[in-house]
Amino acid sequence: MSDWYINGVRFTGNVVTVGSGKDYATVAAAISGTSGDLLILLDEGSWASIDLNGITGRNISIKGIGSASNTVLYTSSLPAIRCRAVDNLNLMIESCKLITGSSMYGIQHNLSSAGTLTTILSKCILDFTYLGYLSWVAQESPCSQTAVKFKYCSIDTLASSQNYIFSGWSLYDHKWNISDCEINKCIITHINGTKDTTGTVAISDYVMSAVEGYGPDYGDFLIREGGGVIPRIMNYLKQTRGLN
Repeated sequence: MSDWYINGVRFTGNVVTVGSGKDYATVAAAISGTSGDLLILLDEGSWASIDLNGITGRNISIKGIGSASNTVLYTSSLPAIRCRAVDNLNLMIESCKLITGSSMYGIQHNLSSAGTLTTILSKCILDFTYLGYLSWVAQESPCSQTAVKFKYCSIDTLASSQNYIFSGWSLYDHKWNISDCEINKCIITHINGTKDTTGTVAISDYVMSAVEGYGPDYGDFLIREGGGVIPRIMNYLKQTRGLN
């Protein structure tokens, strides 16, 4: 299998395929059937929402290898992403369409202790029109160790006064420190600020209708085949100077 790069760094973990006749039949099976860092290459199709429970110390990336609009993650009763009782987890999803089910939340984070949890959504289409909160943190420790980062996404949300893009958990006075969160070059149809949070997002750059430079049609892929710094430089030299 070809080399894969994430954020310009060659990926050295497990690379598996998910789809008909591929390494695994479902995303959940790929995650449970492997250990350590994982890159899932996901075929087009309809797939279950991302539901992670009790996972610790892993970097998990999911790359839709076809059209984002045809690579759908959806379960009728769940958020688009639900992470429960996890610690020291980094989750990245690129080029997929995520739809929330009958939940108030598009993305739900729950830490079991004082670990860290980061979710990055890159060049994704998000249909969160059912819910009130775009991303929500419920955890038993203060909400300072978790971050959600939206990069070049299209986000369709509910027109509601309760539509908070980041929300902590007021029931237990768990404020979410959002200083590591990002909204970078995204299109968001409706937005109503934050709730039960502290700090300020690291990047807040979005528009509320289609504008050049914003959304999944723009920006670089974070997960690339043969896409490290050296291969990209060599490709540039080949194109501009005719090098072989």
